Amino acid sequence: MESAMVKRTPAHTGQKAKRMAASGTALSEMAPCPYSHVPNAETIRAIEEVEQGIGLSRAFTSVDELFEELMRDA
Repeated sequence: MESAMVKRTPAHTGQKAKRMAASGTALSEMAPCPYSHVPNAETIRAIEEVEQGIGLSRAFTSVDELFEELMRDA
């Protein structure tokens, strides 16, 4: 019996992808190097700061405006 994921997989998707979906094989297992979806402490801290609005730059209305500020700060 096919899983719901396999049934939703488009027909043009290769059989290998369908078998992976059915077996629960994660894309990270196909990666050429070790992959972890668990963020480290530095990444978690950065995410929290962004969510709190800490350390974000302001929005610019043009590239010229951005470069003017960059040159002032240099």
